[in-house]
Amino acid sequence: MFCSKYGFGYSQDLSGDDIYQTGDFSFASFIGINLHQDKSGDDFYQSGLFSQGAAMFGIAAIVDFNGNDSYKATCMAQGFGSTYGTGAIPDFAGADVYYLGGKYFHEPLMPLDYLTLGQGMGFGLRPDMAGGLGVLGDCYKMQVYALAKYINRTEEIIPQSIIVKPPSAELRPGQKDIDSLPEYAVLDKILYQYIEGRQGPNEIKALGFDGALVDRVIKMVNVNEYKRNQFCPIIRISPKAFGVGRRVPIVGKYLS
Repeated sequence: MFCSKYGFGYSQDLSGDDIYQTGDFSFASFIGINLHQDKSGDDFYQSGLFSQGAAMFGIAAIVDFNGNDSYKATCMAQGFGSTYGTGAIPDFAGADVYYLGGKYFHEPLMPLDYLTLGQGMGFGLRPDMAGGLGVLGDCYKMQVYALAKYINRTEEIIPQSIIVKPPSAELRPGQKDIDSLPEYAVLDKILYQYIEGRQGPNEIKALGFDGALVDRVIKMVNVNEYKRNQFCPIIRISPKAFGVGRRVPIVGKYLS
């Protein structure tokens, strides 16, 4: 349903609080164009794999103009662009909720984490890789909160419920970032000293940070260096961007 294959599909929701309960490959496109416009109403979208603005060799988009909508999908959805594809889910107004995951697991590497691949992700097939741009990739977490506060300086554009919600990658039910990470107000300061200040562990500990915590944070940074080599380009705003601005060999034993 709502899937374009070798053609063009268009649907429009003018009003009302509607429920779109579909399956895999819905609001999606394969070698075609699929466009859904949601003009108003508090609507609920539930679908499966490769859905809600997902495209390969084509274009797919759900354009939401108004309403407090809820989107729920399993994987490769909510603005997913695959090989030669553009997927988008632009939202112009409303306090919307997006949930992705809950079905497929990232096995065998992370068997307890949900496989999502969506919400503005580019993922292609070699050699025709898709990609994206990490707008906030060079921001520390507390800077993201500061940006949200600045955006809301005259009116509430970003709902307060999103800002006060405990940070979570939603890798599994009830998961929170604080389960495995220190408070971001502390973590950001350690990362700043290590990345931009180019300070070693002893120098950072001398600033008053807990020694065991400093060692753990630096180890997490180092053993995950390979992920930054796979990450999409980011907009650089700092003297030493946490990506292309910081080149570290991923095979160096000193990183372990």
